[in-house]
Amino acid sequence: MSFQLNKTLTDLLKYYIILKAIHIFFKMTTKYGPISNLISRKTSLLDTFSTSSPNKRNRSTWAAVTGASSGIGRAYALALASQGFNLILIARRRERLLALATHLKDTYNVETHIVVSDLSKLNSTNTKDLVDQITKSDIYSNRNIVSNLDVGILICNAGISDVNYSFTNEPIHRTEAMVMTNCTSLALLVHEFLPRLEQRMTRSSSNFTCTSSAIITSGALNSDLPLVSNSLSSGTKAFVRNFTLSVNETTPVEMLCGHPLAVESEILEVKSDGFWILNAKDYVTGVLNTLRKGGTRETYSVWQHELIHESLLLWPTIVILKGSRACTKWFADMVSKE
Repeated sequence: MSFQLNKTLTDLLKYYIILKAIHIFFKMTTKYGPISNLISRKTSLLDTFSTSSPNKRNRSTWAAVTGASSGIGRAYALALASQGFNLILIARRRERLLALATHLKDTYNVETHIVVSDLSKLNSTNTKDLVDQITKSDIYSNRNIVSNLDVGILICNAGISDVNYSFTNEPIHRTEAMVMTNCTSLALLVHEFLPRLEQRMTRSSSNFTCTSSAIITSGALNSDLPLVSNSLSSGTKAFVRNFTLSVNETTPVEMLCGHPLAVESEILEVKSDGFWILNAKDYVTGVLNTLRKGGTRETYSVWQHELIHESLLLWPTIVILKGSRACTKWFADMVSKE
């Protein structure tokens, strides 16, 4: 009887490993391999924001980026400007936003609009005012008008992440700021922008027709792998992932959750090695390539980070929790408090 039970368990484990290997192989090849190019949409999503020719985008299309003053947010702004999108840059630090806006204008000849805002202070009473600041600009002040900007892409990149041996070691104001920035501001901005993005997809005239709108959010490795070393961040990023995937099913707007695993930024104080640790430009390139292909609701940007994620999912949750607790000091050495 004991022999039969052991054989059954061994067979079940063998079949589980085979099925997981097939799953990982299918996921990697369909998202990152040559097969992904065959099954992706024939027309790039980023080429469907207007009826302008593929090589000359309608210059009235804008992309709004939160957390744009540095790191991944700055990389998003640079990448989209290089493709002809005008940029709305949103962050707390005016000087950095002005410097980036000047760089985008000089380098890519695109229009820019800056909005100075601390998203940790966003609530139901001031969200509409912020959205009005984002979507209305006086950049055409020489014509004495205020323009309603046609926002086609919203990138909710702003976020906070900390590492602690215990959740209660986190200052209460920092706890509040993380929840407000990572969760509340995301929900409020999507609540206000989603109807606008849906409306622009149906609006047409003799010289303008757009067929796409998109929202990109910022998850993390801990969005479905709870890490003891950053318990609050794990909770907020789980919200970001589940919120993005769920809302996506209710709207024609393309919603994509990008998961930065190890990306050089102000949060992660490590240097890029081009393989395991990415620079922000390479990470953003991968996310935007995923958006172009369509059909995917979340991405780790590059195959090696996706493989790390899939490999960790093989382990029981209790192992992940114990391992992350043991690695707390290692995580803390990499993460900035700024």
